[in-house]
Amino acid sequence: MTFMEHLEELRTRILYCIYIVLPAICISFYFADPMMRLLTYHARTIPELSSPLHLPFKYAFSPIIGPLVIYDPPSSHSILVGLSPTEVVIAYMKVALVAALFFVMPFIMYQIWKFVEPGLKESERKFLVPFILSSWLSFIIGGLFAYAIMMKVAVPFLAGFGEGLVENTWSLASFVSFTLTMMLVFGIVFELPVVIGLLSVLGIVTPSFLSKYRRHAILVIFIVAAVLTPPDPVTQTLLAVPLMVLYEISIIVSKVISRKRETSLVKV
Repeated sequence: MTFMEHLEELRTRILYCIYIVLPAICISFYFADPMMRLLTYHARTIPELSSPLHLPFKYAFSPIIGPLVIYDPPSSHSILVGLSPTEVVIAYMKVALVAALFFVMPFIMYQIWKFVEPGLKESERKFLVPFILSSWLSFIIGGLFAYAIMMKVAVPFLAGFGEGLVENTWSLASFVSFTLTMMLVFGIVFELPVVIGLLSVLGIVTPSFLSKYRRHAILVIFIVAAVLTPPDPVTQTLLAVPLMVLYEISIIVSKVISRKRETSLVKV
C-alpha cells in the first residue's frame, strides 16, 4: 500500500469509529442518571462516626432467639455540590461519553487491528480475538477495581482528612472527573499482562529479562503510581500493590508463551 492509501485507510477506520460512537453516546445519555448515581455513591454516603472507636453494631433481644448483635451502619451524608448552572449537565455528558467509549471499545480496537493487519505476518494475525477479549476484560477488571476498592477506601479517607479544621465539600464536576480518571488509569495499568504477553509473542521480552529486572520494575511502579494518583499514600499504595501483582502475573504469562514458542520451533 502507498502512503496515500494508508491515509485513506486510516480515515475510513476513524469514520467507522465515529459512526458507532455517536449513537452510543445518545444511548448512554439516556442511562446517564443511574450511572451517575452509581458513580457518585461513595461521595454521597460518607459515614458520620460519633467517635473513632464507634463500631457499626448494636445489641438487641428477641423473645424467640434471645440476645442478638445487629449490624447498625452509621448515618451518612453527601459532600457533593453543584457550583455552576451547567455543572450537572456537563458531568452527565462526561459520564455518557466515557460509558459510550467503554462499551464500543472492542469495535474501536478491532478497527485499530484492521488498520495494522496488512503489516502483520500470518502467524501473528491469529491473535486478533484473544487480544481484543483479554484487553477488554483487563480494562473492565481495572475499572471495577478502581471503583469498588480504591474509591471505597480513598474517598472516606480524603473526605475525613482535616476534619474539624475545614468542611470538605467537593464539586460534582471535579469528583466525576477524578473518579473517571482513576477508573481509566486503573483500566489501562491492568492491561500490563496483555501487553507483556503480546511482547512475548513477538519475542521482544523474555521471562528471564522480566525476572532479572524485577527490582527495577518495582521502583518504576511506585514512581508511576505517584505520578498517576493524587499525592497521598493511600491511593498510591492501592495502585502500586496491584501493579506489582500484575507484574508477577506478566512473568507467568511470558513463561507460558515462551514455552509454547519453543515447542512450536522444535516441531518445525
